[in-house]
Amino acid sequence: MYRKIMVATDGSEHSVKAVDHAIKLCKSTGAELLAVSVVNMDAFSCMEESDRDVYCKVQNALEKRANDILNDVEKKANKENVLVKKIIQMGDPAEVVVELAKREGADLIVIGTRGLLGVKRVVLGSHAEKIVRWSSVPVLVVR
Repeated sequence: MYRKIMVATDGSEHSVKAVDHAIKLCKSTGAELLAVSVVNMDAFSCMEESDRDVYCKVQNALEKRANDILNDVEKKANKENVLVKKIIQMGDPAEVVVELAKREGADLIVIGTRGLLGVKRVVLGSHAEKIVRWSSVPVLVVR
């Protein structure tokens, strides 16, 4: 049924639950796991012009954090004998996830209800809501 399952993670509690669920699905279906973490620099765009050094340090720190998160996902997946491909990309999280799902041929996207921002919305976090609306690939939202 599933050949490639994509999970988007930022290390938040909700995305960790999504990762765990995606790994279980991969194990039961024999699918490959595409683990994605998106580095979003939008909040720091005002620094880009004024203080390039600080901007680069922030970007490097966020990329390192994304790499650490995906290494943790890889360890969990390996314990369950699930093949994992790690992808770190810059950009808007919702746009990147939807585009990567198409490009990588994902059969399913697994996401958490809310990310690190912790802003509670009535139903879903803003990125999760956008992914559900924009994706042509089925989306499983884990809470």
